[in-house]
Amino acid sequence: LRNESAVISRRLLVRTGILCELTRLREGKYPDAIEGIDPLTGKSFDYSPTDGWIRTRYEELRASDHTWTLRQIK
Repeated sequence: LRNESAVISRRLLVRTGILCELTRLREGKYPDAIEGIDPLTGKSFDYSPTDGWIRTRYEELRASDHTWTLRQIK
């Protein structure tokens, strides 16, 4: 069950990252806040446009592939 949640979390993270990139292309900047709930934690993803990432709040997966790197850091 946890592996399934991790896959769903990763898919939502990628979707959120793509939506942020599309917002930047349309509006010239990343959004101030992001939508979406990480199924691993029940909370929103960590988001830092200044540092250039979106990631899970689930500590065990932060070092793995559960971080989206923004293409253009502010």
